[in-house]
Amino acid sequence: MFAAQDPLAATTKIVNTTDALQQENVPSLVDPKEELAPQTLKLSLPEAVQIAVVNHYAVHIAEAKWQAANAAISEIAAKKNPSIDFQFGASKFKEKSQTVAVPRPLGPEHAAKVDATAQTILNALQQVNPAVNMTLEDLKKTDLYKGLTTQTVPMTFAQDRGFQNTLSVTWPIWTGGRVESAVAAARYGRDAAEWGIYKEEADLKYKVTQGYYQLMEAQHFADIANTAVENLTAHVKNVTQIYNAGVVARIDVLSSEVALADAREKQIKAQNAVQLARANMSNLLRLPTVTTVVPDTNELPHRAITIQRAQAIDYALAHRWELQQAALNVKASEEKLNVAKAGNKPTVALTANMSWQDKDFPGFENEDWKVAGGVSWPLYDGGATTGKVKGAKADLAAAEETYLQARGQIELDVTQAYLNIGSAEERIQSTAQAVEQAREAYKIARIRYRAGVGINLDVLDAQLALDQARTNYITALYDYNTGLARLEQAMGVPAVVRYDEKGNVIAPVEPITLSNDEAILATHKQETEK
Repeated sequence: MFAAQDPLAATTKIVNTTDALQQENVPSLVDPKEELAPQTLKLSLPEAVQIAVVNHYAVHIAEAKWQAANAAISEIAAKKNPSIDFQFGASKFKEKSQTVAVPRPLGPEHAAKVDATAQTILNALQQVNPAVNMTLEDLKKTDLYKGLTTQTVPMTFAQDRGFQNTLSVTWPIWTGGRVESAVAAARYGRDAAEWGIYKEEADLKYKVTQGYYQLMEAQHFADIANTAVENLTAHVKNVTQIYNAGVVARIDVLSSEVALADAREKQIKAQNAVQLARANMSNLLRLPTVTTVVPDTNELPHRAITIQRAQAIDYALAHRWELQQAALNVKASEEKLNVAKAGNKPTVALTANMSWQDKDFPGFENEDWKVAGGVSWPLYDGGATTGKVKGAKADLAAAEETYLQARGQIELDVTQAYLNIGSAEERIQSTAQAVEQAREAYKIARIRYRAGVGINLDVLDAQLALDQARTNYITALYDYNTGLARLEQAMGVPAVVRYDEKGNVIAPVEPITLSNDEAILATHKQETEK
């Protein structure tokens, strides 16, 4: 074990020479009793694609990314909503004294002095206003007299703890457009994530289609290899009989046996290729590897297409996922630029606080409140906003270049797929004829050899030529069908159609067209010319 779990702390490294492949008691994570029994699953191509788009990890990951992007919109939009915060605090500190003023009544010994003062006040009132008809006894019944009979004295209390509660409400009235632009950028990001789901589904459909036809191709190659072994086995038997009759030399027997051994090697490889293709299909469909996937037909189709290359390119530029994602990224970058520019704009917020404090728990005494409105205007931030604006402009330029790159790549993808289909179509026609010619040549070579007018090499060469012709024909059919699937993928043809619980079609997000698309292309053309 590395010291402190740090691989860089190791000072000595020794090559591991343990032969793990020769170990007999290798621990297993799977209980043999729980191992799945092998099963055969016969599927059509649409059924295989259906299973894949429902089960595959890539689609689930893309859907999770959309959920995260959708949640980000709510997170950002919440910055425009009021926020409520409650705080509680408890303090324990060294004992301290607090002095307050406390009223205290005067004793009886001060009564005569108080009465004299009260009479003086009464006389002064009557001089100012002769209409005042009041005696000393009447004055004693008023608060004025009560004030003369009390005095305020300071008193000291000990305190060593305190409890505080605060309820705060903050409402951002205006943020200078920051939140609005950030929400718009997040929505573009969510739409791009939705196109990401469609892209993963279409990519998966192409991979499954390719794997399905690859399995069919491997089965055809295995049939070719099996036929070759059968033909050469019969040929070796025939040559041996002729040799025993003294008609041909032993070299014919030896060369035929060598050809048979070579054919058997190809047969083994072809059979293994079938198993590998089936394992690949099981993985694409997220099925147990012990599952044997079998196509419901053994005939590679040959369906014609009528769409023209220009039509395919136009369709791709309107529906291809990468271009839509690139366009949405441009729109999001524009909004992020607005967010950066808002760094120099003022913000307006309204706050309200209500607080309580007391020396005893829970501290909900001595209530106080405050409501305030404020404006914050960053007059100078040291150039931080300027730097953010420059960075956002650079990101926007990069997004526009990515958009142009996507357009060019899409046109190239469609063109390549279309040309490959045309090439495969021509190869199908030529190889189909070659197969018939090779069969006839093989038949003639065998007849001539049996008649004693041909040589053994002619038979072996004819067998090889027939195998190669059949292989070329199957390869051309495989290339043609995978080419069709690749063209659909390059055009942006949806892999699936979604329905709600009522059976209504769920429309995907509407494709967008950049309002400044022509301007971007024109600017790119000018830069290219320079």
